[in-house]
Amino acid sequence: MELWNDPITTVGKASFVDQLITRAGGVNVAHELDSDYPTLSPERIVDWNPDVIVLGYMNQQAPKEALAKRIGRGDVEAARRGNESTTFGPTSSYALGHGLSRA
Repeated sequence: MELWNDPITTVGKASFVDQLITRAGGVNVAHELDSDYPTLSPERIVDWNPDVIVLGYMNQQAPKEALAKRIGRGDVEAARRGNESTTFGPTSSYALGHGLSRA
């Protein structure tokens, strides 16, 4: 899950979004990171080589433009397969995850 592109920000194991990903049967490649919302380098994403990248930006055009210019993008499986989704935004993630950590 990428929340923003400058700096690249994702969700770590302490975030409720990590819990959503896990409960949905997914694997958060950033789960190993202790921070709620850690920042990353493009090289780290290439190293992880995720199958899917969910882009949770409020501006749906911004992630597409940023990803097109990202160094190493062609080396990431998600980009090669076209598995970069902008259909999941911050409002829906809040609605789905509200109170999840108490469950």
